[in-house]
Amino acid sequence: MNRETIYSAVFTKWQALLTNGAGFVTVSRRLDNFANVPAILQPALYQLQAQEKTAPVRGVPPKRTLSLELFVYATSADPAVAPSSVLNPLLDAVDAILAPDPVTQVQNFGIAGVQHIWIEGVTKIAEGVLDNQAVAVIPVEILIA
Repeated sequence: MNRETIYSAVFTKWQALLTNGAGFVTVSRRLDNFANVPAILQPALYQLQAQEKTAPVRGVPPKRTLSLELFVYATSADPAVAPSSVLNPLLDAVDAILAPDPVTQVQNFGIAGVQHIWIEGVTKIAEGVLDNQAVAVIPVEILIA
């Protein structure tokens, strides 16, 4: 397993959000506080390594899962538009990229050594109704072969 190869390959999938019409303006592996990301650089997505889980299995290599957190920022300067209404299509775009193959029900982005990539757990959302800034934190798991 080469962690950086896996993390970089997954990151290239998020970079496609810049050109596929999803509306993202910034995609990075270096998190910045939303207060430091001007509206002109949003919507933004940041990929962060979160943790690794290893489960030993007798007689075979251990089962390893790499965890990411995706931070998604969206803002709305229009007082008539809730920031969450800007955020929701962005979350849908992330879901679409992670959608598994309809036949195999697996998504691995064709990365050698990766068995499956999926969202697991609670997506934390700050809707932004008080300050026009919406933030979502999406937990993503990567099962390594």
